[in-house]
Amino acid sequence: SEIQSLRLQMNPHFLFNALSAIQNLINQQENDLANDYIVKLSKLLRRVLVQSDESLHSLQEELELAELYLALEKLRIPFNYQIQVDEALDRNILIPSMILQPYLENAVFHGISKFDATEIKLHVQKDGQQLKCFVQDNAKHEGNFFTEGKGMSMGRDRIEILRKQVGDEIEADIKTLKGINGFQVEISLPMNL
Repeated sequence: SEIQSLRLQMNPHFLFNALSAIQNLINQQENDLANDYIVKLSKLLRRVLVQSDESLHSLQEELELAELYLALEKLRIPFNYQIQVDEALDRNILIPSMILQPYLENAVFHGISKFDATEIKLHVQKDGQQLKCFVQDNAKHEGNFFTEGKGMSMGRDRIEILRKQVGDEIEADIKTLKGINGFQVEISLPMNL
C-alpha cells in the first residue's frame, strides 16, 4: 500500500506535464507531433498500469520504461539521451518498479528545462553485489545550493519501503552529486532482490 501511495503521488505530476506538452503541440498546430506524443504516452501509461501492482520487475522492463519516458520528453523539449547497460549484466534481475522515474524527471525538468543541459545519460552497471544506476545531466548549475525536491524524496521513500520488505540489512542508497559537469544521482541496489 505504501508503494501504491507513492505511485499515486508520482503519476499525476508526470501526467500533468505530459498533457501540458500535448496541449502546447496542439496550440502550435503540430498535430503529427501531438499524435506521436499521444501514442508514446499511451504506451507508457499502459505499461505503468500493467505493473501497478508489482513492487519489483525486471531491469529490462525498467529500462524500457526509461526509454519510453525519455523519448516522450524529447518530443516536448529537444535534448539527447543515452542509455548504457553493461553487457555482462543480467537484464532479468529484479529491481523496484519505476525506481528511475523521479530521477529522469528531475534531469529533464531541472537539468534540461532550467539549467540548459543538452544531454541525459543513464548508465547501469554491476559493482560487486550491487547494481549501480547513474542518472546524469550536463547542466551548468550555478552555486552550491541544492534542495531535495519531491521526486528525490519519493525515491528515498522507495528505498525505505524496500528495506521494510526485504530487511534492514540490504545495502541500498541514493547519492546526489552536483559538479561542474552537471548533476548526477547514483542509485545502489542489491543484485539479489
